[in-house]
Amino acid sequence: MGNRQEHAVFQALLRFSQWRHQELSRIMDAAVEPNLVSRTNDGWSDLIERYEGINHGEYLKLLADIAMLRHERDHLEASVRRQTGEDLPSGANAVELRGLEYKLECALGKVREMKDKLMEEQLDESHHRVHILEEQNSFLGHMILKVLKHNLCTQPAKC
Repeated sequence: MGNRQEHAVFQALLRFSQWRHQELSRIMDAAVEPNLVSRTNDGWSDLIERYEGINHGEYLKLLADIAMLRHERDHLEASVRRQTGEDLPSGANAVELRGLEYKLECALGKVREMKDKLMEEQLDESHHRVHILEEQNSFLGHMILKVLKHNLCTQPAKC
């Protein structure tokens, strides 16, 4: 998976995790917010009825999902750090560094190939546009000559 794709997946997972965290925070805040619950037994009953839809099984599933998302986020962050060289150990030996350098050179080579291909496509497109413009210019030049000849021939003494 490319770095850009991993970053997009990581961002999506992070947004989803943050959304779930906000939802759980709202539920917990509502449970302890003094303004929502009166000091009478009726207030607690209202609170329990309001959040009765969230049962223990659903709560455990949410916790499991959050744990899984945190694990995925940590894995993606570690992958990004490895690819950018941020997590190099201070005692990295020459073999490890050569391996990382080789991976970076390969990735850089792929980027350069993609850039060269794109530049070549853009150059081909520009040549094609130039060719079309030259044809249009030639056509318009011939049309101007025809119009000039026609105008000269329509004047009685000059034809």
